[in-house]
Amino acid sequence: MTPASLTKATNSESQIISPLDSCNGRFVSPSPSRHALRTLHKRLCWEVGLRSQSECSSWAVGDSVTITASNGRITSLSGLNQCGGALCPRCSGIKSSQDRSNLDRVIPYAMSSGFNAYFVTLTQNKKINVAGSINSLRSGLSSMTTALRNARRALNAEVISYGVIENVISCHEDRVLIGNKFYNQIHSHYHQIILIRKSKTYSRKDQTSCNHDQTILDKMISGYERGLKKAGSYVSRSNGIDIQQIKHHDQENISKYLTKVSSMAYEVTLSSNKEGKSRSFHQLLKDIFTFNDTEDIKTYKQILEANIRKKIIFRSRSFGAMVKELDALEEDEMLCQLEDTESKREETKCKELTVEISKDIWKAFSWNGVSDLILDLVSDASIGKNKWLFDELNYFLSDDNGFKFRYHRGTNYYKRLKSLVSLLEEVMLS
Repeated sequence: MTPASLTKATNSESQIISPLDSCNGRFVSPSPSRHALRTLHKRLCWEVGLRSQSECSSWAVGDSVTITASNGRITSLSGLNQCGGALCPRCSGIKSSQDRSNLDRVIPYAMSSGFNAYFVTLTQNKKINVAGSINSLRSGLSSMTTALRNARRALNAEVISYGVIENVISCHEDRVLIGNKFYNQIHSHYHQIILIRKSKTYSRKDQTSCNHDQTILDKMISGYERGLKKAGSYVSRSNGIDIQQIKHHDQENISKYLTKVSSMAYEVTLSSNKEGKSRSFHQLLKDIFTFNDTEDIKTYKQILEANIRKKIIFRSRSFGAMVKELDALEEDEMLCQLEDTESKREETKCKELTVEISKDIWKAFSWNGVSDLILDLVSDASIGKNKWLFDELNYFLSDDNGFKFRYHRGTNYYKRLKSLVSLLEEVMLS
């Protein structure tokens, strides 16, 4: 492929591909339901061979299913088969809620303990090769991790990190023309919070705290550049690498942004609309539902395939150790630095909703195809939405009247089940 054959699509050419471009606001499509988006995601996973994600949260594996939701999100789910995939709408939503809670605790606690916090963004050049873009980024991250570990040991420093990979896809207007076909461009990059503290045994007088941190960050960035170069990619330090020190008032926004990037939950899917000439992975799924564009479907599948059995969230061991340390402090009621955070956690806990459904009844919901809607209903009810329907569900589950459900499908109990199923479909899919 010669450079002359690789040209950017003009506005008129890209409109031939898709005259309805959601990125620039010329057409605003109605938001698809979260159930429809999850169903689409599962179908695409099935087509690329990701059976575990395509069947996630489908059947009960225990005697009962317990669902807990808070602030419009499922925070805990037990008794169901779960794939644990980083790109699964259900599992990633639960994990991101847990990570958000941990980051909200770890960052202020670490900063009050003498750590300096930095927000690092590492990018690379755009590519049309999806697997190549993701693999070159991973190569850079692998080399960066080695360099960071060596620098930490050389300076005897304490380092805590939490990072996430984000894939950004070009809009229809920013596609490239090769031959007579247009291709999406993908831009894979990495966001990371890194917390650095000088060891008490570190005694070099010529190194201030700022120089000490800068030495570690420079070695880390040099390692990233070497890894990219090895994989055939490149990055510009002036435009492709950004390091900012986190101030106290930025802590909440940073943790919220990172966990939002890592989540494929429906809340992010419906709200993550990057303006300009790029789309997030979540927005790509929504555009596939709306436009059914062949190139978008191909790109989505390639991203799924490139991340099979691979992490997109990277937590250092020291991050997990600090979470355990904070858990121990909470158990011992030694929370002098975390009083505000604890009060927020208690307030959130009071708003949690929990519902338990027996295995037999869950099977009945699965037979009727509404088991996924039950999870949506519980998450909605935690913020007061459709609370009356949640109360109807609870009343149905608590009214056993001495009947064994699986033996009495012709009774009024089963008729009420059918009525509830119809109500769920009418309300949750409208």
